[in-house]
Amino acid sequence: MKKKQDKLSETKPGFTIVEVTLVTAFVAMLLIAIATVIMSISAIFQKGLTLKGVNTVGRNLITEFTTAINAAPSIDSASLCNMYLSSDSANRINREACLQDAANNYIFQERMGDFHNNKTNEDYHDVQYYGVFCTGTYSYLWNTYYGAQSNHTISLTYLDNHGDRKTIPGPDDDEPLRLVRFEDKTYHACTQNVNASYQMTNGFYGDPSGASSDHVNIDMTQLDNGQPNLMSTEPQQGFLESSDSDVNLDLYEFVIFPPSQDMVTLRAFFAGTFILATNNGDVNIMRGGDYCDPSGAGLDTSSNLFDLGSAFNYCGINKFNFAARTAGSGI
Repeated sequence: MKKKQDKLSETKPGFTIVEVTLVTAFVAMLLIAIATVIMSISAIFQKGLTLKGVNTVGRNLITEFTTAINAAPSIDSASLCNMYLSSDSANRINREACLQDAANNYIFQERMGDFHNNKTNEDYHDVQYYGVFCTGTYSYLWNTYYGAQSNHTISLTYLDNHGDRKTIPGPDDDEPLRLVRFEDKTYHACTQNVNASYQMTNGFYGDPSGASSDHVNIDMTQLDNGQPNLMSTEPQQGFLESSDSDVNLDLYEFVIFPPSQDMVTLRAFFAGTFILATNNGDVNIMRGGDYCDPSGAGLDTSSNLFDLGSAFNYCGINKFNFAARTAGSGI
């Protein structure tokens, strides 16, 4: 009987409160470390997807522009200047300016202006709002991020192959067009913005009348001779969509430099550049250093530790350059 009582009263060894506390703290620190590693891996993965999306779209745009230029007819700048400029002697100087400019106003046009960033309370000067690029086969219209945010935009009106009048963006679209390509073998998208004195009109930068229209519409419903212009194929959009990432991409700048021309073959050599970036992540191409760092632009991220990381992960920017030569027949 005594042995049984001794067995019942026998104590078993266990963990003290200090040991339990230490083990719990270690496990908690281990879990936090694992969570931090997982978050870092996820952030790196998301950043990689963002950059991949930007680069993929950029390469596709280079292919698009170079293919359109390669398929375009050789640009005879003299013919363009003679065809669209007034023939009176008063405009002889303007025709010479057109020839010296390689008829660039009939090929590339842009609207420049100022932009106020409401997030950072910064003012940017001489940023691009929108533009037009005419190759002689296709023409392109685009709105940059700055134009869309400041409501300085360009739109397109055209007739489909049934003669129905349509616009891009449509009446039910909430956002302006980003980049659109359409048929334009007569450079009409560009010539309608240049007067007989080779001066820019219609609200484009360089207009001597000081026009600063907030919204410019490119009307492709009629040819220069007044005949209806029916497009056999619908204008194409979706060039800035990426299948590699769900981020939204915008053009921040697109520039075509004045072409160089071989006076014998009339083939023109084009060089261009464009900046492509996400429209979230606090991109600022006017700021040096890290274009994706919101704290560098004066944003206060102290209230939310994840503001900086989120902006960085979903921010991607790259500048692309391309060159191409026309290979078609002359005008």
